[in-house]
Amino acid sequence: MIEMLEFEAPAVLVLALPLGWVYWQWFRVRGVTGWLRATLLLLMVLALSGPRVDIGGEGVDVVVVVDRSRSVSPENQAASLGLIRDLEQSRGTGDRLAVVTFGGEPRVELELSGTKQLGSEYSLEIDPDGSDLAASVGTALYLVNPNRPARLLVLSDGESNGRDPMAMARRAREAGVPIDVRPFQRPRIGDTAVEAIRLPLTVSPREPFQFSVWVAADG
Repeated sequence: MIEMLEFEAPAVLVLALPLGWVYWQWFRVRGVTGWLRATLLLLMVLALSGPRVDIGGEGVDVVVVVDRSRSVSPENQAASLGLIRDLEQSRGTGDRLAVVTFGGEPRVELELSGTKQLGSEYSLEIDPDGSDLAASVGTALYLVNPNRPARLLVLSDGESNGRDPMAMARRAREAGVPIDVRPFQRPRIGDTAVEAIRLPLTVSPREPFQFSVWVAADG
């Protein structure tokens, strides 16, 4: 049973009026040929409007993508768990929820389900020293059923040291899957790093010498 018919470009349907008038004035013929021309014209307009039929039934699929890398504070980690619990409790009829967490690699903490819950904490280990957002969005898209409406919710501070996430964002757009983002604020802590040390190649015992150190620091 067809649940919903949508059009990607519904404004194109308006073209049916002037095209129908042009056909009636100059291209109308009697018999089977006339009906065939009119049908092809109508199908062309419908194709240009981008019709989409939702046959996935009631409800929507939501995949939550959670950043668990070291740059995300414990307070934000706890906030992400609280948000997931709220989504679990607010699921309506037919709604399904999945959870993908990531550090250096993605982990599927919860498959799409209308009843299962994540629990009080994450159960799978991740590499906290990495942040592969692109691979995590790709994993979330892999969970999505193309015959059901779906969207992704990304909880992250935006730091990523994997592939460019924009490629996966374009893939989600092509699949018709919106991506919502709730950014985590990174704590502003000044970092200082020694970039280079220059020493003389040789020195004699007890000979004074000079050396240079290059230090980079956040302003």
